[in-house]
Amino acid sequence: MTQLHAGPGRVLVVEDDPTIRDLLCDVVRSHHIEVKPVENGRDALDAAAAEPPDLVLLDLHMPVMDGATFAREYRHRGGTAAIVVLSSCARPADDLAGVDVDRVIEKPVRVEDVDAVLQGSSR
Repeated sequence: MTQLHAGPGRVLVVEDDPTIRDLLCDVVRSHHIEVKPVENGRDALDAAAAEPPDLVLLDLHMPVMDGATFAREYRHRGGTAAIVVLSSCARPADDLAGVDVDRVIEKPVRVEDVDAVLQGSSR
């Protein structure tokens, strides 16, 4: 498991819901951090390969490639960014069995929780 730390330089936001994706990007930008939004795990793998992120904010349930599959493949490819999963499911640990993630934030996402992650807090 990677360590969350203050001040990530680049954040990859992986979220299929455009409203949530835009909100997350706005929060990241409010911290003056570079952000790359994508809408599924496959696009996230491409984005991470092109410009390695320091932090991935990752929806769990998405079409094309879900969050757990992305995280497994990302780690398999040597990705080292902190991964914070955003999930509305009652038992995200079931979906994440054997997946190396740093934290899970329940949906609906609270801006305060994202702020804490971006500031390196374990809130």
